[in-house]
Amino acid sequence: LRVLKGLRLEPAPRVRAVTVTPVGIERRLEVNGAAVAERIFVAGDAPVVVVEWRAGSGAAFSISWETDRRPTWLNSPGAPGPLRWRRQGRALLVREDGPDDARLFLFSRAPEQWTVSDASDEGVAALAARVSVRLAPGESLRLAVMGTAEGDAALEEALGALGDAPALVLARQAAARRLEGERLRIEASEPLAGAALEWAEHRLGSYLVDAPGLRGLVAGYGASRREAGSGRSGCAGYLGCDACWTALACLAAGDFATAGDALRFLAEAQHITGDGLQASTTSGALRRQAADSTPLCLLLLARYVAWTGDLEVAARHWEFVRRAYELWRTDLGRQGLTANTRAGRGGPEAGALAGGAIPFCDAGIWAAALRELADAAESLGDEPFAIGLRRGAARARAALERSFYSQARGAFASQLDERSHAASFAGTGTGSGSGTEPASAWEHEWGQTAAQAVPLLLGAVEPERMAGWLDALAGEEFTAPWGVRLIGRSDPHYDPTSLQGGAVCPLYTGWVSWAEYAAGRPGSAFRHWWMNVEQGFRHQRGAWPEVLHGEEGRSIGGCPDHAASTAMVIAPLVFGLLGAEPDAPRHRLRLRPQLPESWDHLEVERLRVGDCDLALRYRREAGRHVFRIEQESGAVPLRLVFEPALPGRLQAARVDGRAAQLDARPFGERWLTPLQLALDHERTIELTVQTPAPVAGTTTDPAAPRPPEAPHH
Repeated sequence: LRVLKGLRLEPAPRVRAVTVTPVGIERRLEVNGAAVAERIFVAGDAPVVVVEWRAGSGAAFSISWETDRRPTWLNSPGAPGPLRWRRQGRALLVREDGPDDARLFLFSRAPEQWTVSDASDEGVAALAARVSVRLAPGESLRLAVMGTAEGDAALEEALGALGDAPALVLARQAAARRLEGERLRIEASEPLAGAALEWAEHRLGSYLVDAPGLRGLVAGYGASRREAGSGRSGCAGYLGCDACWTALACLAAGDFATAGDALRFLAEAQHITGDGLQASTTSGALRRQAADSTPLCLLLLARYVAWTGDLEVAARHWEFVRRAYELWRTDLGRQGLTANTRAGRGGPEAGALAGGAIPFCDAGIWAAALRELADAAESLGDEPFAIGLRRGAARARAALERSFYSQARGAFASQLDERSHAASFAGTGTGSGSGTEPASAWEHEWGQTAAQAVPLLLGAVEPERMAGWLDALAGEEFTAPWGVRLIGRSDPHYDPTSLQGGAVCPLYTGWVSWAEYAAGRPGSAFRHWWMNVEQGFRHQRGAWPEVLHGEEGRSIGGCPDHAASTAMVIAPLVFGLLGAEPDAPRHRLRLRPQLPESWDHLEVERLRVGDCDLALRYRREAGRHVFRIEQESGAVPLRLVFEPALPGRLQAARVDGRAAQLDARPFGERWLTPLQLALDHERTIELTVQTPAPVAGTTTDPAAPRPPEAPHH
């Protein structure tokens, strides 16, 4: 239910300053010439919003709002019928026809004057409330707003949780400090990197939303729209695709509990046929069938096992895996590829990209999910299923190469169209395993897109096959100074205002950065990641927008506080820049750090794998790179595969103070120096490299721009 809309002060105030903190939002206003401080926050564990106004020299103004019958069902037109209300002293109680739906508006003291009137419009029941307020110098007034769809007992529980509003603020502050002490932390040469990570972690915690019978990650927060679906709180619905990308970032940040809640919600929302969740409102109105959601859910479960080692949770959801696998396996046909014609379209395949039966992006997710699920199956002791998954993964990966790649073009197609799908499944088309142009039975879309980053970042294709794509995405065709466009500027469908066209999205920017790290291109990878870092402080402190104008860089709608965009501050950092690949059931971890050349130090704390916390400290002096790695908690020492990628040939190596012979090998733009260590004590690795002189035309780390002021905490 929408409990409140249109909260405003009258006369309209002038906004002098706004401060955003992890606890809430504070505004300094001028109302009728008087200075008024306004603070709004949400109680951490109760459905309560509190707004407080304080006037240092006194003030007089009115507060008005509306409440109506708008459930958050998809495209709900709103409900007719009366709203019953009762006002008593400092409280206004509003009920609907049923006994369970109620809203309470409670002031800290009785206002001077109340007015409640009917505001029904176009058959939708609504009430308008207005109060007059006079504040003495230094006096404050608080309005608590709460609602329930579960009856008076739930309302009384929320009211009891309200208690003392200042105590709620202190509780929020304590929760913020506790989170900062439990999650991944970094301190780098560029301070904004650590500030962005901290803010992103605070935001991730806010996307976990409880509604009656539901608990999962919502897609973000934004203003309601005016059309028929205006009861929906912007993006505050459960989207399968967005939840998976957000939960992957939660794992990387060490928030295993939130990732587990997201996984549980997605598993429970699965249809008995095996279809995964596409979208759900907080009212529980479900949509299924999306080509990316189901394989992403499978990938999330595999990575949950790899990060946490929690086999009990995996076993509880294993039937979910088998249903989804069987559903998709029967739809693969001889080519080993699934089709949009049955599964429904994924997120990026709308707009100009609509029409393709088999997107390269979704086929890559499927291949990666099968490979990583095989490891999870082995950890669970399901060896026969693991063998089948590995065979399916190999078949899907071969199909990617055979059906999408053209050696003549040096590129993968972005999608195959409907006729290609039909001809191939009928047996009239063959692939091009020899590397020649794919057979004509397949009609390919050769226009390149940012979404093609996904198979690369997940390891479903070889980076060498995507060299041309990587070059294109690093250039101005796709990259604006503030992020990456889905399609290039020369594409005939280019539209800088379209989410599925030429607009810039932090989600796409994060994908590309992550893929560039996977390909050993840390220069452009860091440049793209840094664009996302800055977005949280440029447009709205501590929140990352969904979509920006492709030519002007301003926000152009969408969701201003977008969960998947926030995730793309954390995921490229942990999976890319640090190169973390955990295997908690086997007590193993691979780290492949690709640090920016502009950084001479980095400290990483609380990198969580299973029950272990890892710390990494790095210092550089000219060509001498020193890493100190320590496991600070955990019952069993991790086996670490450490593969730093350094900008120069290895000249000398020392491990724990002793000279070591290490074999370095080329990796993208750098040299990889692998070694294996048992983290049974602090390990020190000193690597001296010969840093080559810059070569014209090569990619190097850009000079980090001067950051804006870091946000207040």
